[in-house]
Amino acid sequence: MRKVTSILLSFSLFLMLSIPVYAESSNDSALTKHFGTYMPIKQFDEVYGNKNSVSHVNDLKSSGASLSLGDIIIDQDNISFNAKIEYNNSTKLLNAEGNLRSSYKQEEGINSVIGEMVDQSNDFDILLFEIYNDNHLTKNLVNKDLETQPHVKLYLTDRESNILLFEFKIPESLLNIETNNLTPSDAQHDLFWFVSVVSPTEQKEIPVDETMLNIIAENEKSLVSPSAVGSFTDWVHPTTYTNTYYVAGDEIKNFSLPYGSWKSLNVTPSSTWINSFKIAEHVTVNGKTTNAQNLFTYKNVKLTTGVGAYSSIDRSFIDGSMVGKGSGSALAMKIAETLWSKINVVGLPSLSNIKSWITASNQALTSKNVTLGSTNVRLNTSPAAISGISSDSYTLHKNTGSNTGHYLTLQSDVQFNGNSGQSSSAANGVMYVSWDVYFNGSKYNSGEKTLEFQYRVNN
Repeated sequence: MRKVTSILLSFSLFLMLSIPVYAESSNDSALTKHFGTYMPIKQFDEVYGNKNSVSHVNDLKSSGASLSLGDIIIDQDNISFNAKIEYNNSTKLLNAEGNLRSSYKQEEGINSVIGEMVDQSNDFDILLFEIYNDNHLTKNLVNKDLETQPHVKLYLTDRESNILLFEFKIPESLLNIETNNLTPSDAQHDLFWFVSVVSPTEQKEIPVDETMLNIIAENEKSLVSPSAVGSFTDWVHPTTYTNTYYVAGDEIKNFSLPYGSWKSLNVTPSSTWINSFKIAEHVTVNGKTTNAQNLFTYKNVKLTTGVGAYSSIDRSFIDGSMVGKGSGSALAMKIAETLWSKINVVGLPSLSNIKSWITASNQALTSKNVTLGSTNVRLNTSPAAISGISSDSYTLHKNTGSNTGHYLTLQSDVQFNGNSGQSSSAANGVMYVSWDVYFNGSKYNSGEKTLEFQYRVNN
């Protein structure tokens, strides 16, 4: 009996050691198979990237693909998952890692989260990973039945120039994502996921219309037109940058318009001048404005102010908001400056004199660490005829009037700089603004605005 008991105990111990034990985990490791489709990118662009394209992928023009999804791990705003993808008589592994972001649709009351993700296996580029946890009607390319149900969109491209499209019900582990503190998504991972696989139908500049002027008026609470010393005046670039895509029956347009406000004052014996760069922009889908991020961006924004007779710029300050930088932020900026002591001019400086000094100053920029809103950006304490800044590689793109909208403002303190007995005199002044505009990361064009005026100066 003891021998039998001993054998049973030994067998029980063997079973305990042989059966694997798993620690509790919040990740979803079970593989779930979903079906989708794939086709050459060129064919996708030709069939679904034009004005008359159909709204859903045609089974006759694509081939089947399957996705086995598992190992989903979420840690705060970090997400990762693995997947086995079978298509075109091959099997590939997707090892996706990235960050959760808030979709532009959140501002429209739709619960949508974007994963900005990279395939660590380097077999795929992840165009779109969207967790659409809502019942509002949306556009699906593959699975029409899920257009009013919570679902996941996963769109990929491979190294053989194919696009793969999957749309499937949300796995349980992705149902309860906290969205309140998520960073807004980048446009290329959200509405504009398609920019690497669909060619724009149209990209051009158009005359400024009432819609864009209304955006400026709303940003500024009014559109200021007087052009007199002592008054704020708005300048508006004469054309709006536009771009049009058609994707599976949807028309998607970008509109972006540079403008600014400026103000000069008579120098009696000091005054504060303002020079600025602002943006009016919007994105439309089928004619309706959305909250999506615009793909037009601005870099190398230059704001330069030049004074004339018996005047000097003693201090200048830069304030504004750019991608990743706001008022109070420390950063390195490029400074333009020309001292009066470096200028040889006979008589009172003309407008052409001042404009040539501005050009020379902007060609000899000096880097300086500044704090937006508080640092005097002047390089010297001696009287200056020209003072300005360049945003260099920092990016602006948001509508100035929106929350966290983008803009730059140069404030210059202008002082009387003449003999103590100098009588009142007329002087010329110039404010200059220039910028480089980019579309989807590539330089598209450049623009500039020169503001000429006269003011009076006396001690």
